[in-house]
Amino acid sequence: GILLLILVVALSLLGLDLPTVAGLLALSAFALGGKRTETVLSDVDWSSFLYSGGTVLMAIGLSRSDVPLFLRELVGILPLDRDISVFLLAFLLSILIDDLQVIALLISAIDEGSAWSLLLGASIGSAISPIGSIATVESLSIARASGIDIKWRDLIRSSILLSPFAILSGLLSGLI
Repeated sequence: GILLLILVVALSLLGLDLPTVAGLLALSAFALGGKRTETVLSDVDWSSFLYSGGTVLMAIGLSRSDVPLFLRELVGILPLDRDISVFLLAFLLSILIDDLQVIALLISAIDEGSAWSLLLGASIGSAISPIGSIATVESLSIARASGIDIKWRDLIRSSILLSPFAILSGLLSGLI
């Protein structure tokens, strides 16, 4: 991890942009990894890979659509404080879709003062949903491949129980 960080910084200082650096490091890791190409490609969890890629493409597409304008109007007409409206909308949307997509949708629909409400709502909503975060989908996929079956009901129950502690620790860290 440390060596990778040093390589990223060193290559960046040489004038290479971050995507080029990431590509060079990925190619070198692939070439020096010691596994045959067929083995690496057969070990890839393609469904998770496609889900992750689709999520990123969807976030880009949604952020360029008219949906953010609609959401900006929706936040404006809700009878709540603007920050609370942004938080609730981000929370509810991120239960259903990935938090990256929610942020891409709402970032242009909010003012700068509501950014923390957006991040908090999207983070908490995706944390309590088995489909609200790429990391959760990937973790469940890895667990399933390892023979560990985690029920969605158990995941949601644990997430709901742990979320207040995450919120409290986040609030306390702001005071320290």
